[in-house]
Amino acid sequence: PLDVIIAAFKVAKANGVQTILNPAPAVYDLTPELMAVTDIILPNETEAQLLSGLTVENDEAVLNRVSDDLLSQGVSRSVITLGDAGSFVADGQKRWWAKPNKVKAVDTTAAGDTFIGTLATVIAPDFSNLDDAIHRASVASAIAVTRAGAIPSIPTSDEVEA
Repeated sequence: PLDVIIAAFKVAKANGVQTILNPAPAVYDLTPELMAVTDIILPNETEAQLLSGLTVENDEAVLNRVSDDLLSQGVSRSVITLGDAGSFVADGQKRWWAKPNKVKAVDTTAAGDTFIGTLATVIAPDFSNLDDAIHRASVASAIAVTRAGAIPSIPTSDEVEA
């Protein structure tokens, strides 16, 4: 429930912990109260479209508009995942398109979860390594889609670093 997420994020912020919101499934409007305590919002294409009301395409101008909309709602950074097109990252200073390694996909079941889990695991508490964390998350999810299944497809940290 949304009220539980807000309460948890408020506790996190009160204790100096950065927050990452995966708005899946995007079946509710995100409140200003939640967005104000969210450091990174990480929607996929469909969720970004529902949250912004804009048609999300793999077009930089459109992604900039969607990012502007998300950032204007109070979050510090947005990372829009775009499947095999990578992810579009925006913060107050810069924006960039993180392109993934090209792989032959077998099963995309755990791609998004692998991306988010890797990002949350490797990112520094102050987000100073956001570029590197996004790169590692992209590598991990690219590896995951080359394998069948959910849990069996998630790579180890050694595989991501190789």
